[in-house]
Formats: sequence, structure tokens, C-alpha cells
Amino acid sequence: MRLAVGTLFVLCSLGSLLAQPVCTFVGDALPLGGDCYQITDNNEWELGAVWFNDQLDLTQPFTINVDVELGSADETGADGIVFVMQSLGPAAIGVAGGGLGFEGFNPSFGVEIDTWQNVDVGDPVADHVAFLRDGINLHTAPYFNLAGPVSARLDGANIEDGQPHQFKLEWDPVLQIMRFYFDCEQRLVLQEDIVGEIFNGQSDVWWGFTGSTGGSSNQQSVCITSSAVGLPPEHALCEGEAVELILEAAEEGTVSWDPVEGLSSPNSSSTMASPDGSTLYTATWTDVCGETLTEETWVEVEALPEPDLQDSLSLCSGEDGQLTAQVPVDVADITWTDGTLTADWTGSQTGWLGVTVESAAGCVGTDSTLVVGLFPEELDFFSVETLCTGQDTLLPWPDGGGEWTVNGVAMPDGWLAQPGDAALTYVDSATGCPMDTLFSMDEIVIEPTVLAPGFEVCEGESLTLELTCDPASSVSWSPEEGLSDPMAVQPELTPAESGVYTATIADQCGGTAAHSTEVQVVPLPTPELPDSITLCPGDVAELSLTTELGVPDPVWTDGTTGWTWQGDAAGWQAVALAPLPGCTGADSTWITNAEAAAPVFQADPLCPGDFAFIPFPAGWTDWTVDGTGESAGGVTVMEPGNYVVQAATEDEGCPVVAQLIVPSGALPDLGLPEVVEFCPEQVVSLNLAVPGPVYWSDGVEGTSRQLNQPGTYTASYSTDCGTVTGEVNLVEIPCGCTVFAPSAFTPDGDLINDAWRPSFDCDVEEYSLKIYNRWGALVWETNNPEEFWTGGYREDGRPLEEKLYFVRDGLYTFLLTFRDPTFRVRTVERVTGHIQIIR
Repeated sequence: MRLAVGTLFVLCSLGSLLAQPVCTFVGDALPLGGDCYQITDNNEWELGAVWFNDQLDLTQPFTINVDVELGSADETGADGIVFVMQSLGPAAIGVAGGGLGFEGFNPSFGVEIDTWQNVDVGDPVADHVAFLRDGINLHTAPYFNLAGPVSARLDGANIEDGQPHQFKLEWDPVLQIMRFYFDCEQRLVLQEDIVGEIFNGQSDVWWGFTGSTGGSSNQQSVCITSSAVGLPPEHALCEGEAVELILEAAEEGTVSWDPVEGLSSPNSSSTMASPDGSTLYTATWTDVCGETLTEETWVEVEALPEPDLQDSLSLCSGEDGQLTAQVPVDVADITWTDGTLTADWTGSQTGWLGVTVESAAGCVGTDSTLVVGLFPEELDFFSVETLCTGQDTLLPWPDGGGEWTVNGVAMPDGWLAQPGDAALTYVDSATGCPMDTLFSMDEIVIEPTVLAPGFEVCEGESLTLELTCDPASSVSWSPEEGLSDPMAVQPELTPAESGVYTATIADQCGGTAAHSTEVQVVPLPTPELPDSITLCPGDVAELSLTTELGVPDPVWTDGTTGWTWQGDAAGWQAVALAPLPGCTGADSTWITNAEAAAPVFQADPLCPGDFAFIPFPAGWTDWTVDGTGESAGGVTVMEPGNYVVQAATEDEGCPVVAQLIVPSGALPDLGLPEVVEFCPEQVVSLNLAVPGPVYWSDGVEGTSRQLNQPGTYTASYSTDCGTVTGEVNLVEIPCGCTVFAPSAFTPDGDLINDAWRPSFDCDVEEYSLKIYNRWGALVWETNNPEEFWTGGYREDGRPLEEKLYFVRDGLYTFLLTFRDPTFRVRTVERVTGHIQIIR
């Protein structure tokens, strides 16, 4: 849908020529996206309307352009759509079917596009259009049928062909003429005071489209179109460049540009422009109906900057060169290839050096210079590079240089050189470049000779005579006996005896010197240890060597050091003695750990008044019993008990200690009580502390009995030493005193359940009652079985009438103890429970 007031103003725009209007949808209408709206779907009896929320002002001219699509079913398709202006509001909806959603609006103005022939309202056979008013689409009523009906197309062709069709409506409020075009053909014209005659002087009206289906249907929709075109008013480009010119149009049409010089596509909406100079281009757009719009743009061509650098620049080593780039007054950026950002360049970088100059318009010019480095050929300097201390020599200057100086002093005829550093300068004859170099004349310094005053070597071993001297010196040793090479700087020596050896050194500057050292031959050590040692349990072996002054401590097998070793580890224990590294003597001892087992004795119980002879087992000697020596092959004991026996093993003589236990044969006490009281149906358990067998007077055998009949029971137990008996009397008695303790009471002063105490069915003795709170604190106690607890708190054990407070509601614990008088034997009962205080 294309909407215009005047020439190009789009009514429903929200800030863009192509923006979708803000609309209200009624009934079956809905948005399709892309500025398109569905009025009805291809379903029977649908009814829809879309109203644009910005009202039309009929005092202003407008042009409305719409693409309408009326479905693809011809004979079975219906019913059509109506462009409507009305004053009812954006929620209005008319009648379906032949009413086209327009019927019922009063006042209103409609442009009918009808695709179904309703003979009763005067519809022609062809798809037709008409101007109507007040919601009445009766063509036979001239008051309501303002113009038409006529076929939608001049040729009467079917418009239900699934294709979009151009809808154009123009209003001229001055001439009060409404014109309607369909597919670029004018089909209806009306001259009418629409504001005064139809809308009763109201100029602002709601506008939109309605449509409907009936027993037949089609999908019917409208789309906004726009004849607006857009082209930026100006473009800028740099000389030799191209810029894209884009004419923006919202609908299909043709484009032509003028002039065509410098354009890549003069008949396209998008073309590349590369004019030789600044040019004004005009774009003409023609729509499908032949209407045209024009836009202009000015293409400004900017000249390129010209840096104008020289072709080349020559530099000597270490010399800086200078270049200056020519730049425009409005220069925006200058960049050299080495990163310099100013018009003037200073540097020593060789090779191609470029500069890029950008003007304020963004146009870029470049130029470059070849920076050539001058590299003089290297001169052949002096072959003499070293001198001895105090020596000098005259050296001639090499060819290819002139103006020579040494350390700042001119020397045109040569250099009387001495050891040390000299700064030389000259001018290269080929390039003219000033040159400088540092020449070092090394001083020959004779390294000092070092020889230790003495060496030690183990008898029969070799050593190296470690002499250090100047590498260029020569050496000769004397005497030569035992030396591997008497001319070597550090020869190997295998001496037969101790002696003095002398080295004579001749250096490269003609000097000689003699250095001597004394070689001491050390004999091999011979440590002595016993061949073997046997250790009894608990013994520790000790191995010792004679201490030698100045000799490192001997090293033992277990890693310890010292002249004495102690330990009990079995196996070989060796020692190494080394007065010099590699000059080692060794010996070893085998250590055995003897096993000394103690004797074991078996003795029968000894009856009172008897004695027994206990023989000693074989394998031990030197017997003592409780410290008294025994030599009769055993010991006679008169009393039962534990005896300490000491002896020594026959093989190793290791002392051992054993225990001789002589058990007592005295008859035990069976431990039966004289009297046992029991309650009816109670079972009494009797357990005797003897191994058995035990025989009872009622014929039962065993050390444990379970009894529940009163009477006297006798038990007997026999050993080799005699028989012992015991007797118990079982007495049946009435048992138990019943206790009742209420679980709660209510000390609220109503004289009902205001106090609490336990009750008994006997007269208890040794009575004690204590009450505790939930934290275990005592709050009340009594020794009087007749006293009630009324919920008070007795502080500091004071009498009841003093300092009595009342505890809070809650759960409390009681502890009750008493002696039960129904038992013959004193029996104390202990009862606990809980009391709930409720007020």
C-alpha cells in the first residue's frame, strides 16, 4: 500500500519511508510481515478489517498506493475488499458475505473491489469496482452508489489470478475530486464535497481495508508500496577512484542516469561512478504505471597529494640522512614506512623508504626513495697481534686509507705499536667515508707456575704430579725413574720409595724456572679383628682397633665410624681403614646370636602336709632355686607356690630364668549362701566356682543349678586331697510392694488434683523422693511418704513454708527410693518416671 499526502509524504511512516505502519486488526485480519496484511484467509465466512491508527485529514491532498491480492479462485472465489474511510473508530467491523465488511458503517466512504456477482444488489458479471457511501453497497440506489460499478480492469479480465494488482486513490481537496486507478488505468472519478456531504463537516477520518468471504472464499490481502526514492545529495572520492551510487526505491521500476560518462551501469539503480572531474548526476525512476521521480547527487573528485621525494640518498655507515615530503595544507596524516609521522624524515635505515600522505578528504598519495648504504671494503690490517711485555714494533699502514690517527694523534708514516688498545681513524679512499676501528695488540703474559710442595701415595699405587704453568711453556722432570713421561706437564708417577722430584719450565719469552715437590710413600694398613664371636641373648659385642694419630676414623659395615664398634647384629661385621684415599686395609668378624631357651616344669597339685621332688630337665647346668644352688638333679618342695629357677645352657653357657609353679591341692570353698529367698514363680540360679564334677543331694550333677522349689540343697566336690560339701536353704516368700505414681496434676488452686505424691500398698521404709527439671536441677525433695508436692520450688533446702516458689508448666522427672518391708532380706527399690504439670 502506497500512501502519500501531496507528492511523496508517506502517511503511516514511523520514521522511515519503508517502516510498517501502526495498525489495529479486527476479526480475521492479521499481519503478514513486510508491510503486508491479510484481510481474510481462504476460509468460508471470514470477516476482517485493518485500520491505520494515524487518521486522514481530508482538508489535505493525498495519494494512496496499494498492491491488492484477491486470491487465485475465480468462479468459486469471493467476495472482495473495500477501502473505507469512516468516523466510527479503529475497532469497527461490518457484515460478512456480500457486505464485504463495509455494510453497516454510517457515515463512511468506500472504494469497493467486488469479485462475486450478487444480482440482487445490481452487480455486473465481471469483477468490478465502485464508489459507495454510508455502508450500503446497493448499486441500484444512486444516493449510496456514488460512481460505478465498472469492471476492475478496462479489459474486464479476471483479477482473482493470485497476482498483486496496483490500487491507486488520489484526493484533491481544492477541486474536491476523487480519482481511482486499477492496474495503472483510471476506473472511477467523483467530484463531491466528501467532508460536508458525507462526514457532516468532520475532516479527520479513520481509514483502512475491510473484506469478507461467504459460501465461497479467497485469501485476500493488501501490501503497502511507496513511490519514494532516495539518493544521498553528494559523494566524495579521490582522483582515480570509484564510488557506488545507489538509488533506493521501495517498489519495482526502471532507472536512468544522466550524464552517463564515468558510470559502469547507467540504467541500474546501483552504478559505480569514476568521473575525471567533479560531476552532478541525475537519477530518474519510472514506476510500472509510467510515473517518474528524480534525484540528484554531486560527486566531488579530490586531487591526490604528491610527496615528491628524490629518487635516491647515499649514506655512510653511522651517518643520518634527511628527506622532506611535500604535503597539502589540509594534510590529515603522514606515515613513513619506518613509522615516522612528520613531513621531515631523519634516519640511517637503508633500502626503499616510502611515505604515505593523506589529505583531509581522505585522498592518499605515496612516493619512495632508495636509501643506499656506502660500505667501504675491509682493509688488511697488521699481522702482528701479540708482543711480550716491554716489546714494540713499527707497523706500516695498509693501502686504501688516508689521514690516519692513533688515539687522536696523526701518524701518516706508520705506527710504533706496543701492547694494549689503540683507537685508529682514517678516511676510506674509495667512498670518502670516515672510518674508525679499535685495534688491540695483546700483551703476552706468562701464567704463573704452581706445584704442590708435597704428595702422598699408597704403597704400590700411582699418582699424577699436578703441575700448572703457561700453556706455551716446555717442561722436563728429574729424576726420570717411575715417571710415565718426563717431558709431560703432569706425568703419572709410580714411586718405589719416597723422594723429591723437580720440574724445569722454559716459557715463550725465553725465561726458565725450576720447581720441586716431595713424594711420600705410605704403607698399606693391616687392621686385626677376631675371627668370630658368639653372643647370648641380651649381650653386645665390642670390636676395637688401635688408634693411629692423623688417620681418618675406620668405617664399619653398618656405616658407623670410630676405633671401637658395639652391636648385636648377626653375620659378618667388617672394618675398613684408609690413611689415604684408595689406600685401604680391611678385616672382618663373624657374629653368632645364640638361642637360650628356658626350661619348662610340670608339677602336680600338692596336698596339705605332703612334699614332692621335681627333677631338672636335660640341657642346662648350674641350677639355683630361689637363689639356692641345687646339685641333686632336682629340687624337693614342701609347700605349693611359685619358685624362681636359674640355670645356664650346656652348649653356650647362656644364663636363663624359669618359673616352677606348684599348685595347691587344698579343698576349695563351694561359695553357697546359707539362705536364698525367692518370690513365687521366680527361678534361683546357683553357680559354683569349682571345675567339677559336683554332686547334689537330689541326685543332680553339675556346677550350675536353676531352682524354683523351697528346700535344703547339699553339694559335694572331691579331689585327690579329699571331699568338700556345701549347703543352701531356699525359702519362698511373698514379694513386692506395688507403687502407683500419677503422670500429671493441675496445681491451679481449684482443689481438684492440686497435689501429687506416689502411693503404695505397703508401709515403705527408708523413703526418699526427688523432683528434677528438664535440665537436671533439683527443685523439690522429701523423706516423708505422706507429704504431697504442690508444684513448688524449695530453695536451699529450707522448710516448706519458707522461700517457696512455683515452677513453670512442663515435664519433670522424679526419683523414688524405698526399702520393701515384705522381703526378709533387706531390699531397696528404685523407681523413676515423669510428671506433667498443667495449669
